[in-house]
Amino acid sequence: MGIYLVTGSSGDIGSDICEKILENESNSILGLDIKPSRINNTRYKHIELDLGNLKEIEKVDWEKFNISTVIHTAGVYKSKLIEEYDLSSITYTVNVNVISIVVIIQQLLNKSTNTKLENLIMISSTAEKLGSRDPVYSLSKSAIVGVLKSFEKTLNCRINIVSPGLIDTKMSRENQTIQRKQYHVNNTLAKRMGKIEDVTNLVMFLLSDESSYIWGENIYINGGML
Repeated sequence: MGIYLVTGSSGDIGSDICEKILENESNSILGLDIKPSRINNTRYKHIELDLGNLKEIEKVDWEKFNISTVIHTAGVYKSKLIEEYDLSSITYTVNVNVISIVVIIQQLLNKSTNTKLENLIMISSTAEKLGSRDPVYSLSKSAIVGVLKSFEKTLNCRINIVSPGLIDTKMSRENQTIQRKQYHVNNTLAKRMGKIEDVTNLVMFLLSDESSYIWGENIYINGGML
């Protein structure tokens, strides 16, 4: 079996996914993130790179890695109105959130002769369906759905999307005011923020044999966001 590739592996969700995967002693992970990793495990290899700079992705020696599963958790949420963006910030957000996974898959297909993709999971957002005050974020997460529909036609592997609502992560705590978070909570049937494990448990299910007949789905995990 090949190894797992996890983008955004130093984030709250990415790190938790990695730790759960490594509970199985036969699993190994290649993690990509701009930040160092908290994971200390010989079966985890970390490459620090900026997914917003697509040229850095091309510099990875992909031939070294026998990748079977890709989990794209990397994401940027600037919580800006459209008039607050400049062109470089728009480009960076879109690159990290969606273009980077396209380039990674392209690099694996072209440069890693040992790679045989079996499972691809991409993290989108409920903002893909409901919109967001940050239109660049919403745009980039919506594009992931288009990537799935296109990859389904060309990649011979299982592909699914997980689309969380408001999850209690460092990114949401830094970018959401207390008032804004309460607004989101009030507009869910669950009347609470999501927990990191709410998302990572779903990802682990999609990695398991129990979900082997789930293909091409976009699963919303948002507490019944209205």
